[in-house]
Amino acid sequence: MNEHASIVIVDDNLLQLTLLERTLKRKGASTVHGFVSGYDALSWMAQHHADILFCDLKMPEIDGIDMLIALDKQGFTGNVVILSAMEQSVTATVRAMCDNFGFNVIGQLTKPYEQQQLDSFLALPTQILQTPQKADNVIVSEADLLIALAEGQIQNFYQPLVDFDSNIIVGVEALARWHHPQFGVLSPAVFMPIIERCNLSLELFDTVFGNAITDIQEGQLAYQVSLNVEHSNLQFARFSDEFLARCLEHDIAPSKFTIEITEGDSYHDSVELFRNLSKLRLNGVGVSIDDFGTGFSSLQKLSALPFNEIKIDRSFVQGLINEPKKNQIVYFICALAKSLDINVVAEGVEDKATWNTLKNYGVNVCQGFYRYRPMPIQDLALIP
Repeated sequence: MNEHASIVIVDDNLLQLTLLERTLKRKGASTVHGFVSGYDALSWMAQHHADILFCDLKMPEIDGIDMLIALDKQGFTGNVVILSAMEQSVTATVRAMCDNFGFNVIGQLTKPYEQQQLDSFLALPTQILQTPQKADNVIVSEADLLIALAEGQIQNFYQPLVDFDSNIIVGVEALARWHHPQFGVLSPAVFMPIIERCNLSLELFDTVFGNAITDIQEGQLAYQVSLNVEHSNLQFARFSDEFLARCLEHDIAPSKFTIEITEGDSYHDSVELFRNLSKLRLNGVGVSIDDFGTGFSSLQKLSALPFNEIKIDRSFVQGLINEPKKNQIVYFICALAKSLDINVVAEGVEDKATWNTLKNYGVNVCQGFYRYRPMPIQDLALIP
């Protein structure tokens, strides 16, 4: 594990806390702070940075559930490992509660701790375990974003998609990043609220699509490219015509692209939607249902629209090893996709055990930190 990671343990059982603290230090952690009181831990974390929190759920004074809520209000953006001897349905519900929080729940340890479980967390890639300090001074306006779109400050990062059987990269997902002249590279968490508030999703799509075309033409991007598109954009009557026209203009085969429709968007069928998706598929463009199982009318969309790919949402992938419900949901999605002859992509794959389980379930493609993080085109071009 990274010896510079700052770790906090909260467990009212002093014996178990001490054992876990000693184990972490023996594994190479140099900075471990242990607390038997949730209130003491909250007070300390309000003033100090932590990369990983091991948090017990059942504690006196303040239990782990209320502590996690309080941590989010404090602005904690690190990683959490839940400690609990409770049944899986309880911890699964707590993890679901945390999905909208600013920190990342990377798993759970079942009491009494098993060494193999602990080793799996310590083996996670450094970029997961080390949390960048929060940039509280990043303040951008709607005007700033409009300028960024106009001046080419919105650029693409690419996250590789890896075939489970061959272990080779078979595609990439294009992800928008803002190269701000003052603040450096900004994640979508900073600018997406403005995009949504100002109805600029189509402009963002056009920018990301244009960046991908440029990277292809310059010979730096040889892979299949997945592009995120909001459901509302497909209500524009000429979306498919303009998409195909840009491919023709730049002499790029439409089959080079896959569009990913965000499943979180509410589903409203229309002539425009059916026309756009039909024309795209007719011309070889892949159509993927993103974040499958998390949004509106999943099965209705699947039956009515010409999808040739399903992306299993990371909320089901992360934790499927230790949570039977998630495991069964993923298994069901894979079986459903196989029966419909639809390709399956799993996103959020961050460890070998999850990789192996998904491979056994027949998932076709992996996306996640276990293999590759999102990267600029210059880094992607260096991958052999």
